[in-house]
Amino acid sequence: MNISAFKTMLLLASFTVSICAVGGCDTRIPFDSKTWTSASKGEDCPRSKMTDSTIAKLAKGTVQSDVHSLLGASDTDSNSRKAGWLGITAKFDAYEIRFYRGMIDYQTDYFVVEYDSENKLIRSYVITEQG
Repeated sequence: MNISAFKTMLLLASFTVSICAVGGCDTRIPFDSKTWTSASKGEDCPRSKMTDSTIAKLAKGTVQSDVHSLLGASDTDSNSRKAGWLGITAKFDAYEIRFYRGMIDYQTDYFVVEYDSENKLIRSYVITEQG
């Protein structure tokens, strides 16, 4: 390969990375209940690409049974021992949206839905558990 061809390839690669860095490679997808409930867990879980639209879909005051109708049964909740590990004190449901395994540790992202004493949604957000 000559120097000119190498410079061209390097320039194209840099341009592609630059476009992705400013949002050109957006991987977000709209919320879809069937995709959410049937998603397998792991690094490529489609739930992680739906979090923005899922938060927008769930209005404050939505009752827990309606949340379960949309998202299915949670992967963990207030009654599990994971509640203490995640540091959440309110009643909640948590859905695994992504899992990473590194060389010496792991990271799991959860989509959390918190409820008040009447089982109405207070807020929803993403939290990360490091291990």
